[in-house]
Amino acid sequence: MLGIQKNLNNRFLALLSLPATAVGFALSTQIAALSWLLSSKFGLDIHDVALVWLAGPLAGIIGQPIVGAISDKAWFLGGRRKGFIMIGGVLGSLMILALPQIGVISTKLGFQGIMTVAIVIALLLDLSINITFNPARSIIADLTPEGKKRTSGYTWMQVVSGFFGLLAYIISLVFGNETLLTVAVVVVFLFSVVPCFFIEEKREDSEPIQPKMVLIGLVIVVLICLLFYLKSLFDTVFINIAILVLLIGIIYYFRKSLLEMLVIIWPLSGFLFFGIYLILDKFILGGRLESYQIYVMVFSLLITVFLGIIVILKGKQQESNQNEFHKIMVAHSFSWLGIQSMFVMSFFYAKQIILPHVQLDETIANRFQNVFVTTNPDADTTAGNMLSLAFFLLNCIGAFFPILVLEPLSKKFGRVKTYATSILIMSFGYFFVYFFGSSELSFYTGICIAGIGWSAVISIVFAIMTERVQKEKMGLYMGLFNYAVVLPQMMTVGVASIVKETEDGTLLYLICGCTLLISFIFWLFVKEPKTESNEVTIPTGH
Repeated sequence: MLGIQKNLNNRFLALLSLPATAVGFALSTQIAALSWLLSSKFGLDIHDVALVWLAGPLAGIIGQPIVGAISDKAWFLGGRRKGFIMIGGVLGSLMILALPQIGVISTKLGFQGIMTVAIVIALLLDLSINITFNPARSIIADLTPEGKKRTSGYTWMQVVSGFFGLLAYIISLVFGNETLLTVAVVVVFLFSVVPCFFIEEKREDSEPIQPKMVLIGLVIVVLICLLFYLKSLFDTVFINIAILVLLIGIIYYFRKSLLEMLVIIWPLSGFLFFGIYLILDKFILGGRLESYQIYVMVFSLLITVFLGIIVILKGKQQESNQNEFHKIMVAHSFSWLGIQSMFVMSFFYAKQIILPHVQLDETIANRFQNVFVTTNPDADTTAGNMLSLAFFLLNCIGAFFPILVLEPLSKKFGRVKTYATSILIMSFGYFFVYFFGSSELSFYTGICIAGIGWSAVISIVFAIMTERVQKEKMGLYMGLFNYAVVLPQMMTVGVASIVKETEDGTLLYLICGCTLLISFIFWLFVKEPKTESNEVTIPTGH
């Protein structure tokens, strides 16, 4: 074990944050480039792009809890988490490499359209992110004690990840998304693989899962995801039988964990209902229920609000860590419905709402780009530049606001109050865009306001959540907590349908603002975790 690991000093915490940074860089690359790539290069509309983005939530629903449950007991490649981090990093870098080659791959494989290849590549990329993200976050909790050291660990995760997230958007804006994809291949690979050789995990006394069983579990996850998508394209008896066999295998292989999972995530039953509806409609019935999509989405949201109220009332009767975990899941789920909708559809917002009011060569984004390189961008490229600049500003606040503002406030007022206030401010940012975001400058202003909430979402929430779960089941609970992210992400397809049918792009930010406001209301009922010390530390050099 390295000396820096024994002392848990800042250099080790920075090293420990690199795998999560690799995932964050992959996500930033995906956010900056995927919608732009699919729309401008391959001609997909807003609803088709939302369907491709659906690959991520599907991969997360199936992959994260399974990987989390396995990694709690697995021991291969020198640790419980490190093997998954390395596998996910290699797979992720390969899929990023394949993204700009979607058209070529589609032609080589003989497909008439590119949707199939785009979905499969996006699916595998998201699957790699999901394989990596859970262990990358769990290993921080594994190797740090509760309280200020763990908070410091997640703060360092945000500092390092935030810096490289900023770098991703700068590369996208200055050198273009093609260059960003190339850089991402290298960063994701190196930051996932190299740190694992310098981190030592603690081996538990319980009997570990053998590497062979780990491999079987990962193969099942990949196959079931791919088969669901193939079924939507080639509805054959063979694929139906294969899906049935794999589902039976998953239920049998993970039967104990599945039962435990259902007990834990019941407050998200509304979002889960929409996810089941969407999978049934898109991958089994071929879109026959699509006309009911908006109604099912509204119904699912109402169910979740109702269940959230039940959770709050149960907590008033009897406090418990499980009840607090349920409150956090419900509150977090509404945050991510708005956040993911912003990520997926802001490109179309910029193109539909802002571009008609500006001259291309006079936009702030294009002038910023021309400081570094001389270009003559078209409408699609300009919208992409606006998106890159907006998310650069978002992540700039996300990178530095936790250290400069959130941690001092958390020390004085508590993490939960600080977090809830940040979410409220984020909703104000979205409402600002809805009312005033038709100009480029006001759009950036609203995104910057929203960045205050974003800085809290990607830093404080993990420190709060991990102190409400059993340490020996950290991987499983981290995966289940991700359901509060991936299930709302699936609902962005419904948000896209509203925007497309009404032909009113401004509704995007009205919906985002409302969901963040609901999240804030639920956060008001979450209690501050009680640890040895609720103090938090700010990284200050070496």
